[in-house]
Amino acid sequence: MRETMQNATVQTVLIRASLLLAACAPAGCEMEGFNYDGNRAAPGMISSNKEWKITAQGGQFQNLRSAIDNNQLTAAVSGRNYTNAFVTVDLGQLCFFNCISILHGENQDGYARQVAASISSDGQTFRHIKTVYGTRKVTYILLDQPVRARFLRLTAVRQNVHPWSISEIILQ
Repeated sequence: MRETMQNATVQTVLIRASLLLAACAPAGCEMEGFNYDGNRAAPGMISSNKEWKITAQGGQFQNLRSAIDNNQLTAAVSGRNYTNAFVTVDLGQLCFFNCISILHGENQDGYARQVAASISSDGQTFRHIKTVYGTRKVTYILLDQPVRARFLRLTAVRQNVHPWSISEIILQ
């Protein structure tokens, strides 16, 4: 009897923890200081962001280069209406990655509600690879399999109430 009650208590705790995690996920639980030091998982697999070029279509972005300047204190910020706006990063060469992190900088609520990632080797024909819900501070796009691409396009499929703020785009 006592063992049954202990099992029920453990199950209750696990269920409550799961519900708490599910409640936090849509808004993005706050992480303590994301600190990217510039190191890559495998040298030579991803070009230096000093070689990258960035462009945008729609969204009326200001300070666009700030999204790839390796400075988390600066940010590219969209205008108020940015649904379907996108930024395209030319990585300068074919790169191999399986994780895209979009840091939102000082405006931790400056995330798009939904973000789609697409890749291309020629900058003309893009292939959709994943759509995720945006989250506070950092939006992660974890890919099911590593991809090889020269161009990365991030599209705000659904906007948030705040302008889209991109302080850094990090590939790993």
